[in-house]
Amino acid sequence: MSNTILRSLLALVALVLLAVPALGASLNPNLEVRQTNAISPPFSRYVYICLICTEAQHLAIPDPPFGDPAWERARPKVQMFDGGSAVLPTPPPGVAPSLDLVPGIPGDDYVYVAQVLSASVLGFDPGSGEFTVVAQVQRSTQLKYLAGSVVHQLTNPSGDTFILFTFASDLLGTYDVLAEGGLASYTPIPAGWTYSSQTLTSNLKFYSGGQATVLATTSSASWQLLQNVPEPGLAVLFGAAGLGLAVARRRR
Repeated sequence: MSNTILRSLLALVALVLLAVPALGASLNPNLEVRQTNAISPPFSRYVYICLICTEAQHLAIPDPPFGDPAWERARPKVQMFDGGSAVLPTPPPGVAPSLDLVPGIPGDDYVYVAQVLSASVLGFDPGSGEFTVVAQVQRSTQLKYLAGSVVHQLTNPSGDTFILFTFASDLLGTYDVLAEGGLASYTPIPAGWTYSSQTLTSNLKFYSGGQATVLATTSSASWQLLQNVPEPGLAVLFGAAGLGLAVARRRR
């Protein structure tokens, strides 16, 4: 099968799975592997995600994948948004569009979704041992949070708001991410930033515009800047089949 055909099939699978509600779970998994970009280290990464893997299959992958220290298996996370869609990017020359890492899944299972272009360190939390960085991530995505959902926010001293979109699954027993104030005791927050949360009274959706600004801890959480980016055309966003909306988490 040619790379072009395979990539088209993986893109369709990604959109279809984003359009299907989670079954038997409150939150959908977010499972990534990453490759260091040797041209502009230390933070630049090529990011791959598996939408058809279980967390157990992801954790069974050797770390580092391929036995190569340039690769890393990310800590399993869950998606905090209720729906969304993505236009899968074309990887740079020499970068694989997809990977076959899970023996129990025929063919390639992880697909290239983003590139971390750069990042700067904002702080270090000695309690968790995690650094906090602000990164520029090349991707075209829409994130949607439905009315009735709880959203968690961080606001920097300039008044910019970042919305939580992924959170470590092994911390769900410590923090109630589906409740207001559920992350009030979460400590990897940069000095001068403030935490807040709210239950939405109307739908919230926002776009990366091709490049997202992301606040991330070393491994436990990712927050995206709520930026004023024009809504892309629906034909680009959802494709001919009108796919892309999801209900990824249940409300209580």
